[in-house]
Amino acid sequence: MHQAMPIQRGHTMQGTSVNIIAQLAKSADYRSNDIAIIDDSGVELTYGEWWRRAVELAAVLPQIPAGERILLAFHNAEFLDFATAYMAVMATGAVATPVALPQPRHEINRIIDIVGPRYLLSTKSVDSNVEYHIITELLANGVKSEWPRKALVSHESGSPAQILFSSGTTGTPSAIIVPHGNLGWSVKQNFDAREGTLLHTLPLGTSAFQNQLVRTITHDYPVRVLSGFDPARLNAVISTSPDVTSLVFPPAMVAQLGRSWTSADVHPQIVAVGMTGSFPTPDTHSILQHAFPNAKIFTSYGSTEASPAGTSGQYDPRRPRNVGRPREGTSLRITDEAGRVVQNGRVGRIWLSAHNAPTRTYLDPNLNVASFDQSWVRTSDFGYLAEDGSLELVGRASNIIAVGGRKVSVEEVEYQLLKHPRVFDVLVEGRNHTTLGQEVCAKVVASDLTAAELREFARHRLSPYKVPSRIDFVTHLERNSMGKILRRTPLL
Repeated sequence: MHQAMPIQRGHTMQGTSVNIIAQLAKSADYRSNDIAIIDDSGVELTYGEWWRRAVELAAVLPQIPAGERILLAFHNAEFLDFATAYMAVMATGAVATPVALPQPRHEINRIIDIVGPRYLLSTKSVDSNVEYHIITELLANGVKSEWPRKALVSHESGSPAQILFSSGTTGTPSAIIVPHGNLGWSVKQNFDAREGTLLHTLPLGTSAFQNQLVRTITHDYPVRVLSGFDPARLNAVISTSPDVTSLVFPPAMVAQLGRSWTSADVHPQIVAVGMTGSFPTPDTHSILQHAFPNAKIFTSYGSTEASPAGTSGQYDPRRPRNVGRPREGTSLRITDEAGRVVQNGRVGRIWLSAHNAPTRTYLDPNLNVASFDQSWVRTSDFGYLAEDGSLELVGRASNIIAVGGRKVSVEEVEYQLLKHPRVFDVLVEGRNHTTLGQEVCAKVVASDLTAAELREFARHRLSPYKVPSRIDFVTHLERNSMGKILRRTPLL
């Protein structure tokens, strides 16, 4: 059998690096009345209106030097206001930092201390240590004027456009600088809404959310955003919106559909479902197949640091950890910890590169040395290349438990434990052990189940050293806005 090369590359990039606000101006010219985005309540915003609102706000913003950092603090339900403010900031040449509300004062101020913004834009007052401006007041008190096209700031490809934060599921979130050339890089994925509206529940401020916002401009389909993942709300919107034909949400949220939707909740109009953000659970495919019988299910992999580089492909329930091949313009390699490329089938560190797109960098320069090598980004994940050139995920580097010299992926153990019919949620972590170094422990949300019964179940599916030696039952597990389990609190 022919063996694929250890370094996998996608097809030649078809998109181009663009000035995103200039692209919106073009869209306002040739498809002014086309719907661009739809908010949670069903209010629509056309490309022409989006451009008009953005430049009107840009004209009344305080004098902002190019490169100045501005915090954009909005609730998910304020998506149209956020989209307007974001493009206004792009028009001025400032650097946007999206922040999802609500946030406690200390968290807002922690972000401010890291980013160092000059202003904060919002729709209401925000308790923080920086001067804030309320959009409606700016527009009401400012002198409305036409924004001349020639006033658009010409962005250098490598100049900062926005600052995003990583998920922080295994530690403190890191601030990542995204340059204009990276932001405006239009990447075609296997999953695209060919016709109709794409509906997503991705949270504001995440890399996945920002990518969808940009793709609204660089692709020819409208996007509808729900403010948070609510299975009942999602069901109602799809049922009353025949134009919605495609969905995007994290796999971690599929289990909520399975627990909330009934056998009557079937939506044949959906032709594509995209999953991104975490590992699927054992019942992911059966839940989606029942709810969306005509849909192709796609999975993808990437990171906030490496975007737009990533992989995508059609989901195969026989290979639940397979996340497809490199997308157009993406190169992928697997290395050992010394940085040497390993052969296909061998587990190693995943590296990603997006051709011709400037690399994102951490705001903290001390973090850049180990993570970035020219155009390559060293991810936090382990995986291997299959014979067909696709990527099989093993797990995060920080989620590998060393048990007596043998490595255990917490995601593998969690996946197997979740197969038990009375287990609803699982968190697996390592705990220090005097002789083994570490031992496998689990926190489990379950019903009418004992630790002994669950261990016996696990013994038939896992090697003995992977079976949890300690199982604690809890009522719930904390997750972030993408549905990922927070692993920052050590298991005692």
